[in-house]
Formats: sequence, structure tokens, C-alpha cells
Amino acid sequence: MIYYLAYVSSATHLLNQQELQVILSGSNGNNRRDGITGVLLYYGGNILQVLEGEEQTVKERFNLIRQDPRHKGVIKLLEGHWHERTFAQWFMAFKEVSSEQFRNLEGFLRAAPHAVAEAPFLPLIRLFYNTNYLN
Repeated sequence: MIYYLAYVSSATHLLNQQELQVILSGSNGNNRRDGITGVLLYYGGNILQVLEGEEQTVKERFNLIRQDPRHKGVIKLLEGHWHERTFAQWFMAFKEVSSEQFRNLEGFLRAAPHAVAEAPFLPLIRLFYNTNYLN
């Protein structure tokens, strides 16, 4: 069983490509070191992130995120255990979401094993997409 946690937040200001790259580079290194996988979606200052890994490690990372001054309004949406990682190959998935990237993510999810396609946080990803009018 793998632990997952999904949250939303708002950036304290609109992040440019350089700032996103700094965040993602740091996240990739830290997540690789700590055995955390997941996806980060960013659009217009809105953030949705799913983290997967050992429960205590993910909770510690989430506490660091909540203290990060680049975030405001951090809300944990969902947490629990799932029988496998959904984002096993991704230490951090996206810089910024576009319609094309979301379609690629949907393609990945459709091609994934049946159990992964039923992961409880996938409706959150779709809601984020629809709320931000990315189609």
C-alpha cells in the first residue's frame, strides 16, 4: 500500500517560468531522495498537487509545503492509501498545465492499469482542469 495526499493552494504571486523551474528542480531532487512521486499542476496561480510515498515522509513534506511562503490558502483535499503508485515514474510531473499537457496526462491515465485508473484523486485532477477552463 502507498500513501497519497492531494492539496490545493494559491501562489502568493503569479509564477514565471524561471520560478517554476526552481521549484520543480528542487522538488525533483528532494522527491527522488525521499521516495516521493506525484504530479504538480499549475495554472494562473492555482496549484493542485498529489504526493505519493511512505506516509510519514509525505506528511512531513506536506507540512513543509504549508510553511512555504510562496503558498497561501493551502487546503488538504484528500489523503489515504492506495495499492500502487499512480505516478511511479514522475518525481514531479509538470511545470505548467496547458490543454495539451492535460490531454497527455489523460492519455497516460487511460493507458495505466485498471487499478490506477480508479485512483481516488483522479476526479480532483479533472476538476482542476475543468475549473481552470483549460479545454
